[in-house]
Amino acid sequence: MIERVDQKQLLDAMENGVLLLDNNDVITHVNQKIEELTGYQTNELIGKSVAVLIESNDNQTLLKPKKNNFQEVLISEHQLYNEKQAAGRMVIVQNTLELEQQIIKKKNQSLAVINQFMIEQTEVDQYEVLVELVTEQLSKFLNAIITIYNEYDEQEKNLIVKDIQANSQIIEMAKKMLGEKIEGLKMPITDKMYQQIIAEKIKKTDSLYESSLKAVPKPVSYTLGKTLGINSILAVAYTLEDKLYGTTSIVLKEDIEDYVLELLRVYANFTAVSLKRIKIGHQLKTSEAQFRNFFENMIVGGAIHEMLFDENGKPYDYRFLDINERFKKLTGLNEQIIGKTVKEVLPGIEDHWIKTYGSVVKSNYPINYENHSKELNKDFDVSAFPLKDNHFATIFVDVTNEKAFQQKIEYLSFHDNLTGLKNRHYYEIIEKSFQEDECHPLGVAVVDLNGLKLLNDTYGHKAGDRTLKCSGEVLTEACQKQDVIIRWGGDEFIIFCPNTSEQEMQFLSQEILAIAQGKCHQCEQRIPNYTLSLAMGTAIKDSPANDLETIIMTAENQMYRHKLTESKSARNAIINAFLETLKTKKFEKSHITRMLEMAQPFSEELSLTSEQKNDLDLLINLHDIGKINIKESIITKQESLTNEEWLEIKQHPDIGYRIAKATEDFAHVANDILSHHERWDGQGYPQGLKGHQIPSLARVLNILDAWEVMSGGRPYKEKMSDEDIIEEFEKCGGSQFDPALTEAFVNILQKQKTLKKI
Repeated sequence: MIERVDQKQLLDAMENGVLLLDNNDVITHVNQKIEELTGYQTNELIGKSVAVLIESNDNQTLLKPKKNNFQEVLISEHQLYNEKQAAGRMVIVQNTLELEQQIIKKKNQSLAVINQFMIEQTEVDQYEVLVELVTEQLSKFLNAIITIYNEYDEQEKNLIVKDIQANSQIIEMAKKMLGEKIEGLKMPITDKMYQQIIAEKIKKTDSLYESSLKAVPKPVSYTLGKTLGINSILAVAYTLEDKLYGTTSIVLKEDIEDYVLELLRVYANFTAVSLKRIKIGHQLKTSEAQFRNFFENMIVGGAIHEMLFDENGKPYDYRFLDINERFKKLTGLNEQIIGKTVKEVLPGIEDHWIKTYGSVVKSNYPINYENHSKELNKDFDVSAFPLKDNHFATIFVDVTNEKAFQQKIEYLSFHDNLTGLKNRHYYEIIEKSFQEDECHPLGVAVVDLNGLKLLNDTYGHKAGDRTLKCSGEVLTEACQKQDVIIRWGGDEFIIFCPNTSEQEMQFLSQEILAIAQGKCHQCEQRIPNYTLSLAMGTAIKDSPANDLETIIMTAENQMYRHKLTESKSARNAIINAFLETLKTKKFEKSHITRMLEMAQPFSEELSLTSEQKNDLDLLINLHDIGKINIKESIITKQESLTNEEWLEIKQHPDIGYRIAKATEDFAHVANDILSHHERWDGQGYPQGLKGHQIPSLARVLNILDAWEVMSGGRPYKEKMSDEDIIEEFEKCGGSQFDPALTEAFVNILQKQKTLKKI
């Protein structure tokens, strides 16, 4: 068993983030990478349950970053064991953006691995040099944790550990457990095992013990495997003509793509050729049939050419001598090009292709690079290597999609996904350029969207997102091409304007506010009656000596002063827009009017103060504001509501509460709005309040609201007579309604009934 202190040192040395959990899923240790990936400090995580930090998304397990500007991180779990029982779990944390980039990188690197063994001129004088080359390249290519190379001794029928590459801490732990050097360990190979190796060539397992073919003793490989939380392991066998020359066991940090397995099969074949050539002391030449089979079945496009030089030794064209099937599919060309020059086949080919290939032939040195072909309208990863007599070979991989994906990744890393504007990461890259003389005077504007939270609470975050996007369009329309617009935070933007005076910044502010006034009215998905409201502040950076952060703070402080004067009116404007929109819904306008009329005699009967009367009138106007986003079809539906529709209706007191709470002038009636559907017996919603727990004005409003529906009727409820209304209130006093208030209200109804008869 690895000592705990060594295990911690190992985890801190790992490239990915690591969380260690005990059997109760409590975090017991984190490594340094965690802080970088998630934004959490170590003391914020130790002792906490991992359950509060993870969430499921699209069948992936994600760690919740502490701040919005951190990338998503993918986590995977691995069981930890001590000598007898489960001892907890290890959680590996990886940045998803890094994973995507690694996939592209591996594809680009894969050809270089093959080419290393395809060049006939490669000579390796010492066997140990080749072993070192094999293990080093495999470790880098596959992003391995451990790579163990085993040489096969044909006479003794043993696999012998020749070399191991891993983190020095891992090697030291392995040696400590073995009590001896790892190099030189032997494993007998039976005839059955030999045939299995020859047949499989590459064996993929999840056991370090199995994949290393017992070259490392089981206690060592088992403990290392469980400690490292390995994802998958490969045993790559180097065989040629049914003979085994060696194997390499590779412990991987993550699983690999299927195309990598195919490349490794080719890689293993060429390695076996090289090993045999070195060990027997002469050059192996592959037969034409073997080469043709390999060439035609390569998973990459391949071609052989003859370079043509003029009398001055300058390359001017090259001829196609051979192409494989994959080359035809990638380029759309066929065997009819054989014998023709590239200028005959592709008259518009760029000169750099010929110059590059000419340098490969003249220097007798291979090259790997990416290039775009205008003729074929594709991006290619190209490997070119010299052959004899001015001949050279090329291998092509179509990376058009990967290139587009990489460009998309680069775009997303510097742009805000919602608005399309530049993001803070971009600012960190170009910040130094704002210190140059050519930029000064540099105008800085800080812009903030007023009332975003209110819009999100009322219409949902999609409507808020549309408003943010609209704000970005306003800024783009007002600014010049050389200006840099950055989405700085949730509802805040910063504009950097090179070579701009204070007067020009003032003009820009006026232009932005003017465009904002009409912008939302032009939007097809606009919020009814809503006008975009922005708060702004500006400052000027006169010279490189001025501190940019101080200038930004100056503009930000000015923006906050502007916001203090604008935000209240903006919120009130939004509320008024909500109310105007609400009145357009069927029944709402008459509903409010009739309730206000009945509120006058009811207030007199209850001897309410003038302040209470005013609050009651305000409450009547605002009590249904939470219905602003409920579909008209639900409000006017004649049939019974579905469970989903009823749940939507029941949300309106809570939405109305949040709207009122966000506005200083209406905050004092927010609790009454929240409670106006509570019942005296505690069977109401949303909180299930009972009796005098319900605010007094909410109890009054509950009676007026019910009376208006009974007396006015609804699609789902016929209008009731005065006698039936009185009977209904007498029946529900003490259950739905406050009994004392109900008695007072019934007195009013009785008086009005008597007056009607006179």
